[in-house]
Amino acid sequence: MTAVPHHASLPVGTSEAQKAFQVECTERFAGLAQLFGLPRSVGQIYGILFASPRPLSFTDVVQHLGISKGSASQGLRALWDVRAILLTASIDDRRDRYVPETELRKLIAGFLRGSIMSHLQEGTVRLEEFKVCHAAALASEGAEGRLLLDRLGKLQTWQRKGKAVLPLISKLLG
Repeated sequence: MTAVPHHASLPVGTSEAQKAFQVECTERFAGLAQLFGLPRSVGQIYGILFASPRPLSFTDVVQHLGISKGSASQGLRALWDVRAILLTASIDDRRDRYVPETELRKLIAGFLRGSIMSHLQEGTVRLEEFKVCHAAALASEGAEGRLLLDRLGKLQTWQRKGKAVLPLISKLLG
């Protein structure tokens, strides 16, 4: 049995079908987030926004999911950074409200730009630092050390190719 998000703040008149859809979406996206190494709450936040027929405020997200303000803040920031959510202003109460990005190509492009590209940037620096610090020691270890240096070179090539290809893919996706 999956955990059911807290729905105490759902508007009066929210149907059982809408509640069920929200539960399904929060669980579905929570699982996807975990597959990509993201906190479960990030997926839950995207799920509740996706399943909501109206934009939700920060407070709405906290109340709907029963998560801490810190988790909500970090999750919204992570989703914002990869452009998985959009901000809309509410005329009636001046609170910022969030809606999900629902175009798959834009979601993929945002994820590529945000997560994968930053990982590649960091990896390039770390691999170079490793090479500077350890290449001589590996080279002195005979055939096994040379094999590992060759593999280090392959990793660096993959990094360069990934950094060259991802912007093109991202641009194609929009």
